[in-house]
Amino acid sequence: MKQQAVRFGDRESLSGIVTYPDDPLRGAPAVIFLTAGVIHRVGPNGLYARLCRELAARGIVTLRFDFSGVGDSPPRPDHLVFSKSSILESQAAMDFLAETTGAQRFVMAGLCSGAFAAVKAAGSDPRVSGAIVINAQTLRDGDQNDFQAYAANRSVVRHLINPRTWLKVLDGTAQYGGKVRILTDYLAGAFRKGPRAESARAIAAELHDLVKRDLDLLFIYSKGDPGHDYFMLLGEREIERLTRTGRLHVEVISATDHIFAPPEAFDSLLRVCGDWLERHCNRVSDDALSAPAVHLPLKSTTQIASDSSLSPATRA
Repeated sequence: MKQQAVRFGDRESLSGIVTYPDDPLRGAPAVIFLTAGVIHRVGPNGLYARLCRELAARGIVTLRFDFSGVGDSPPRPDHLVFSKSSILESQAAMDFLAETTGAQRFVMAGLCSGAFAAVKAAGSDPRVSGAIVINAQTLRDGDQNDFQAYAANRSVVRHLINPRTWLKVLDGTAQYGGKVRILTDYLAGAFRKGPRAESARAIAAELHDLVKRDLDLLFIYSKGDPGHDYFMLLGEREIERLTRTGRLHVEVISATDHIFAPPEAFDSLLRVCGDWLERHCNRVSDDALSAPAVHLPLKSTTQIASDSSLSPATRA
């Protein structure tokens, strides 16, 4: 395995790390990990760096990089909104790997906001063959405020369904009326025909469009993560329709947190990603039998940086 610090993009302003396997899997798509929130390319708790190294052992080339304004990538001078800049910068990452390694197909991957970016990039470039969507909180631009309200109310409701809460009501140490009002407001918000139902229809339409284009989608959630509950607002029937296509796979991992910090949870995450990538590579390999094997970059107009050119905090 070899790791190489790189800079790419129109102004060579995007910084990343490419991890090259010793024995590249011929015809396999390269995997690009997209920034999670404001955490640089190592990922939360080093998640991206660890996944990239493990995937290299399976013959997969990976790139993890900093979106503009994060880590070693300076802010964009045009101040483009994230929903648009993330697509452009994801395409720049694909251009870079295509030029330096010969990769022709790509899988976009990300956690949380990186998962949102992965879905948007997947729908915006025909070179993308799949997406790994990890603990996505929202999948539609503009839903962030609604999701935050949903997550907050969900936390309150979890408190309300605790039997000890109602024991306090019975013994007079808690107010009955206020708790019932919170519960009914939450349930009404979950099922009302309004913005949330409209969002569910829009997300379902977007996912159907992706699977019609033969993209493979892996959705991974931590059990109990609010993003999973929000995703389930699509409805079991709609999700079943999508999974029956064979293109959408949803996996829920128990006994973990949002960033898969427990070692057992990381092992489960790696297994799920690795097994899915193996199936995905088998599917796309028929289209890439004539593709060149991935090779280490030799000459390129794109700058290959040394680790020492990056800040110590983000050199990993």
